[in-house]
Amino acid sequence: MNRARVKAMICAELRKLKQVHARLRGLNALLMRHEQNLTYTEIGKRLGGVSTERARQIVVLTERRVGRPHWSQRFTSARVCNCLTALGLDVQNMPEHEAARWLARYSRRRLMIEPNVGAATVEELREWLAEYGWQFASDEEFAPEDDLREQHLQEQSQ
Repeated sequence: MNRARVKAMICAELRKLKQVHARLRGLNALLMRHEQNLTYTEIGKRLGGVSTERARQIVVLTERRVGRPHWSQRFTSARVCNCLTALGLDVQNMPEHEAARWLARYSRRRLMIEPNVGAATVEELREWLAEYGWQFASDEEFAPEDDLREQHLQEQSQ
């Protein structure tokens, strides 16, 4: 066997190893995100100091590869996601349990104020919150919308 052929075989094997390593890294990141509920920043640190954005990209790519749909795809109506987005929730980047906890601060009455949100949408959100043991805030406990958004932004920065 000549030297060039051996080198080509070694390069091919190294490429395969890199692909396996990348897949394992992605699966590890996916477990950290969904099982340990880590933020992308924490995942990035554990993956050897990659940026928050790169950690997010790794998780999203791996989710696509393994066929795990995003939690927001479980809703039967796009209005549910539109409602969450209109309330200021970062649907694409927030873990499901954090989104449920955040939504529980709102009252049913406040949700019904949003455009295109009706009883069916509110009921679907109520059932989703119940899976996490949460319920909507009562009308008396309801904080003004600006306060909720400010609290959410502060929690995200921590």
